[in-house]
Amino acid sequence: MANSRKNGQPLTKAADKKKSSKKKKALSASTANHPTKVEAVDLKAAAAARTGTLLFDPHLYKRQTSRKGITDMDIETALKRCRRDWNRDRFHQQKKVWQYSLIGQNVDGQEICIGVEVHGNILVVTAYRVK
Repeated sequence: MANSRKNGQPLTKAADKKKSSKKKKALSASTANHPTKVEAVDLKAAAAARTGTLLFDPHLYKRQTSRKGITDMDIETALKRCRRDWNRDRFHQQKKVWQYSLIGQNVDGQEICIGVEVHGNILVVTAYRVK
């Protein structure tokens, strides 16, 4: 005999509209006073890595001592062919700037995540291994 019990019900169109409208209101309220995000951060970071115009934050060097094995060359290599991790974008309250997460492969082929900010140039804030 087949199991006729339903574990869940699909949302109706009315429920979908309610849910999406609440979500949009919450997002617009939370980002109302933030500056707009920079478009194509991954492409700008790749261009900066190719031309050698990257800036490195002192926080990065502090993290590199505790996270052994991530060098400046690893960061530049990863940024040349990186992809953006949209879920990890965040707004830094003290600096009043957006920080973006980019994922790419270092010299050894391991994935690393690189936190960057845009201040005219690309500023590398932190880096860590993904896996």
